[in-house]
Amino acid sequence: MLVLALVVVSAAVAAPGRLRIMPTTQFTVQGTGFQAGEHVTVAVQAEDGGASKRVTAGTGGGFVARFPGVQAGSCPGFRVRATGDKGTRALLNVRAPECPQPKQP
Repeated sequence: MLVLALVVVSAAVAAPGRLRIMPTTQFTVQGTGFQAGEHVTVAVQAEDGGASKRVTAGTGGGFVARFPGVQAGSCPGFRVRATGDKGTRALLNVRAPECPQPKQP
């Protein structure tokens, strides 16, 4: 009986969150599907380096994290990872598209 209870709790805690990049001038990540009040560490890896910050999910399980120092241009790829202290996780991996080569004179 105890094993069954642990499996149910584990499944509830390990639910995946979702991430998307907001169309703003700053690199902004929106997270959904986290638990209300969950402390989430959001880490960004981009061509110019990376950054991380800790945010708290609101009552609906969402958050917005802004990274003013991170630049993600039209060509390079980037990765965003969000890890909550109640077990929720999300990963967004954007691969660089085939970028055109600069024209040669």
